Amino acid sequence: NKYSGTDFDREAAMQAAQMKARLEAALGVGLGDDADVHSEEVLLQRAREHLAQRAEKKAAAATKREARWAARKKSSMQLAAEAQEADEQAQISLSIREVYRKLASALHPDRETDPQERERKTRLMQRVNEAYDKNNLLQLLELQLELE
Repeated sequence: NKYSGTDFDREAAMQAAQMKARLEAALGVGLGDDADVHSEEVLLQRAREHLAQRAEKKAAAATKREARWAARKKSSMQLAAEAQEADEQAQISLSIREVYRKLASALHPDRETDPQERERKTRLMQRVNEAYDKNNLLQLLELQLELE
């Protein structure tokens, strides 16, 4: 300051004030009016802290929004589609059970007196049981057609 035409402290304070004004305008918030505001490092640290807080708030809001979306009640169309799907599954299960019962009554080997026919029905009944265990309606229907 002694050998220069300007005051260094005053220029540093003025630069810090300009930087503070630019940061506040860019961030849209105040960075404080403390005595340490004359230091550019303190201003930058406060700006970083503010940006970190803003990022945390955004992440928390996004998490909350996702939780609300997941917990949202299902629409009537979704409920209707799920009900229809459940009805279809129940109908398929009923069809499988009906076909299985018909095949079991027709193929039961204990009712057969001929040993060769009993052996054939035992093999067919094993295939019927496998198809029923796998809920394979197509295979049960194929076996039914094979018998007819």
